[in-house]
Amino acid sequence: MDRRITEEIRIQVEGAVDRAMDRRFEDFRHLWLQGHGLANFALTFGTAAARRGITSAGRSGYWRNLEGQPNVVYRFNATGQPMQGKDIICRYAQHLERFAEYMPVQVPDLGGVPVMETLSEHVGNTIIRWLETPNARFLWVDGLLSDPQDGVLPRLSMQICHSASAAGLPVVLFFRRRFYSFQTEGLLTAEDAGLIALLYSLILQFVNLLPNNFPARSNLSQEMFRRLDGSLESAEPALQILEALLDHAPQALVCAIDGLERLETPATKGALTRLVEILRSPSAGRRFKILFTTTKTSGVLPEMLNVREQVLIRRPTRSTAAGRALGGLEVEDL
Repeated sequence: MDRRITEEIRIQVEGAVDRAMDRRFEDFRHLWLQGHGLANFALTFGTAAARRGITSAGRSGYWRNLEGQPNVVYRFNATGQPMQGKDIICRYAQHLERFAEYMPVQVPDLGGVPVMETLSEHVGNTIIRWLETPNARFLWVDGLLSDPQDGVLPRLSMQICHSASAAGLPVVLFFRRRFYSFQTEGLLTAEDAGLIALLYSLILQFVNLLPNNFPARSNLSQEMFRRLDGSLESAEPALQILEALLDHAPQALVCAIDGLERLETPATKGALTRLVEILRSPSAGRRFKILFTTTKTSGVLPEMLNVREQVLIRRPTRSTAAGRALGGLEVEDL
């Protein structure tokens, strides 16, 4: 085929993909503004199949029992390039499921009040700009001045995840827990166990988003996955695996991480910092939306995100003399 025609076809295909992506994000924005589907959050993300890996299409077929299937490590494409299969990687990662505790323990009840009505105008507008701006990747909603018991921030994350999924976007999520069932096995602290749960949960969810076949990567070998034994020392190979998985992630996705600051200790800060670096690294051609929600002081996020990627939230009470809700403090006001 003539090279000019080939290039024209490529441009048209990429344009069609970009337009489809734009439509999904427009649907995402609309559903978020409508407060879509929070009541169905547990049904969408809380089933056994969903806990094994959340995708926009809900595909969990690769997570059925793979025992007895041929242990084919590499396949080859038409040019002889070694390829790996999603089914093989799923088999490597199956043992991580008992560490992957990333759903909220319960869905907070705000008495039927939509999330948007609990936020100041400034905070709401910041979230909308984040949704609308293609190259705005990170948003950190800092609830340091809010009441951590009111459930607004977890509910905010849940609603964004559900709206994204309803719009057909892949979703990856993590909600920090106070206790993890596996932490007593390795005498881990709650923070250490939370870090392992976070990394392993992200790995499982990104594995479920892999294409069926993709170019082979050494960091996705069986030996690498065997190093994920639930210990704090396994954080380093987990980060290497996660970085390799992101090379094959979808062109667009939404990721929400709630409570990262409660996992921070001198022993975990390096791994958490590296995680944020990895999440920022995918190429500009990908449209990722990554949301952090916190209610305590974080030592990692201020070092890794700029002020335009942060918004401070507190419970609206009354207007200031300038007419701005107290919940709408800007970073420059601090």
